[in-house]
Amino acid sequence: TRRMTASAATSATRTWARFAFGSWTDPSSTAPPPDTAFDPPLLRSLGIWPFVYRALRAADDGRARAFADDYRHATTANLIRLTRGAQVSAALAEHGVTAVALKGVAFTLRFCAEHPGLRPMADLDLLVPRAQYADAVAVLVGRGFVAADSET
Repeated sequence: TRRMTASAATSATRTWARFAFGSWTDPSSTAPPPDTAFDPPLLRSLGIWPFVYRALRAADDGRARAFADDYRHATTANLIRLTRGAQVSAALAEHGVTAVALKGVAFTLRFCAEHPGLRPMADLDLLVPRAQYADAVAVLVGRGFVAADSET
């Protein structure tokens, strides 16, 4: 394999980031040329791989294959989490508990509904009012969740 200087790697990473995020607002963005360093492990570690994948796929660029399995996994896992989150939110609402989706869930629902693999999630973050915390815990425990030791 070819080794790059830190400066070349940084420049290539910036190029990929500009392409990935630029294509979000301008779908006609052109993919970096084939001689631009393409380092999937680095792009994964930076967390920009879903956007790179989406942009490359939209451009019908074969380099998208490097992330296809990651994207399918993220999409499947996120759809499961979003479905479970909707069920939990409905159960909380049935018991009068107000829950607000935060972080990955909120971003995915608001900006990525058509592309749920763009924001890989490891969990679901819901905010409930402190006054309703005990009620929320009771509802969740009743649905099979295990209560944590603290209110944080």
